[in-house]
Amino acid sequence: MQPRRSRAPRAATSAARRLGAGLMILLAAGCASQRPAEQRANRPLPPGYVVGAPSPQWDTPARLISGSAPVYPIGQLLNGRTGHAKVAFTVAEDGTTRDIAVGEATNAVFGRHAAIAVKGWRFEPAMKDGRPVASRLDVDLGFDILRNFDPPPSPAERRGER
Repeated sequence: MQPRRSRAPRAATSAARRLGAGLMILLAAGCASQRPAEQRANRPLPPGYVVGAPSPQWDTPARLISGSAPVYPIGQLLNGRTGHAKVAFTVAEDGTTRDIAVGEATNAVFGRHAAIAVKGWRFEPAMKDGRPVASRLDVDLGFDILRNFDPPPSPAERRGER
């Protein structure tokens, strides 16, 4: 009769993989953007962050009053990929967004995440003669991984060599 094999090594390997994946996510989160909170992904944008262009169709352009930056796609973040997405949309008379269309994106997933973010934005609508009017806006949203930290010392620097 042959001895039964223990499942402990397989379980330990699986646990080590999960731990490694968790550490990678924490490292990526810590190394990602060091920008102010209002400019980081999935963070509230400050009022007025997006303002429509001047036009003869309205006296005052649409102005963002609430919304969040797009969520950085985790797969792109972990692979160190950056990019942008241009999104066109209509700000309705009630300040909601509609007719959202991704015009150009370096990666389709950036475009999807930008469109999802724009869908939740609320605006002070454009005004013409004191009445709200619909307006069309174009926004270019960047997906950048900023690493504002000092690199770790090299082995030679740790030994005191230069």
